Amino acid sequence: MQYIWTIIWSFLLGLMISYVIPSMTGDVFHLELGLILGTIFSAFVILITALMPEGENQEDPSH
Repeated sequence: MQYIWTIIWSFLLGLMISYVIPSMTGDVFHLELGLILGTIFSAFVILITALMPEGENQEDPSH
């Protein structure tokens, strides 16, 4: 389920970035750029979470 939300938010943020920045510079909106940014960002986040070691919780309940 976490990967589904990662993909959804990645595409939304990628589309937002590809809309806001060109609007500020006077350029036009390109849907393809937003989809590419979303794909790259979601693949990066999923790859990072897959490579991170699963460690024990570092909190000590006695403190």
